[in-house]
Amino acid sequence: MNSIKKNTVETIFLNFNNENINYSILHGLDDYPEKLGRDLDILINKKSLNKAIDICKKYLSAYGWEIIEPNKIWGRRIVAFNGDESIELHFLTKIVWRNMLFVSEPLPNIRLYNFKVDKWAYFVKTVLLPLLSEYKIIDLRKNDIIILQNNFSTLLEQDIVTNKIVFKNKGIILDLIENKQQNYNLHKILKLKLLKDTFIHYPFSSLSLSLSLAKRKVLQLCSPCGPIIVILGPDGIGKSTVINELKKKLSNTIFTKVITRHWRPGILPNLRVLTKKDLVVNDSHAPRRIPGKYALLRLLYYLIDYFIGFYLKDRIDSSKQRVIIYDRHYLDMYIDPFRYGIKSNKLMLFVWGIMPKVDAILYLTSDSATIYSRKNELNIVEIEDQLEILDTLYKRKIINYKIENNELNDTVKRIIEIIYNEFNRINS
Repeated sequence: MNSIKKNTVETIFLNFNNENINYSILHGLDDYPEKLGRDLDILINKKSLNKAIDICKKYLSAYGWEIIEPNKIWGRRIVAFNGDESIELHFLTKIVWRNMLFVSEPLPNIRLYNFKVDKWAYFVKTVLLPLLSEYKIIDLRKNDIIILQNNFSTLLEQDIVTNKIVFKNKGIILDLIENKQQNYNLHKILKLKLLKDTFIHYPFSSLSLSLSLAKRKVLQLCSPCGPIIVILGPDGIGKSTVINELKKKLSNTIFTKVITRHWRPGILPNLRVLTKKDLVVNDSHAPRRIPGKYALLRLLYYLIDYFIGFYLKDRIDSSKQRVIIYDRHYLDMYIDPFRYGIKSNKLMLFVWGIMPKVDAILYLTSDSATIYSRKNELNIVEIEDQLEILDTLYKRKIINYKIENNELNDTVKRIIEIIYNEFNRINS
């Protein structure tokens, strides 16, 4: 493990202990001390939150970390960078699932090394929430087993005072956890019983939590966090290779997920599904070179997808600290309208001016002969025409970055730098 990351985290929690901060680690120590997780989830008493944040900032700064605080819709978070290392500290004041309050404050009852842990809260976060949300049975790691001791029945009994609903449905929960054959009907029954019983027994708190959940979903539409990046360039420039390498490099970083999309959000189905014709040819074959009929209707259809998809897909994913990378985007219809069955690119830049914007657009370039040698689906003249249009858009500052794609590692390194800069800008 990187000593700077380990030393910083250990120093922060040593000071939490010295200052009697009431907290419990929920996630991130699965393989400690050999390895720290991408992020540390911390349940903390609300009265101690500001003090804990100040301690984190103090010692992160002392160790030379760059500090960013993203939006607060998921709770208070600190994301920090130090060279190639990154860490996220995510603070929660309660643990909730839909209308159910599972844990209202930390009650630590054991220590893992020098970290305080509330076994019940740890069980809820590690086992129960993945089970309810995704029907996902987590494979317990070394420290999970030390904390939970695989004795889930005892844990469920211990919580009878604070959550009678969970205890009432203990049998179904244990069946779902321990049964290797997934039973989706039983899973559905459990969720409905928990929701119904909670509303019957705790109607006011249930309503309050439901309203908070609805509010958060609305806030996601206006709370960007992860950057939305577009990569443009002619066929043969190497976009797919670069994007595949970016996915590898960005995994297990401060981003919770790397999402790649081709051309548009995809809220609406492909036109070929509706018309039963190949209106958009798959990129594994030569791109379309003949415009089609009803170009304006086709363009309108795509625009609806971009507008709706930006908010219902891109912005929601961004709010969850995911990075979204597009292979092509709207501007590709301006650069190569025939590919999309459109006769002319007139008015496309005007429409672009009123569309919701991604965070950064870059294009990859090289000499036309090299591009043609990699992929000869376009002729040299078409490649040069597209490069000229891309360069014009770059000079007009519609495209933000121009990158010579000669060495893969250099290209990927530069794009990762752009992604982190955009993340910093969005959250500063």
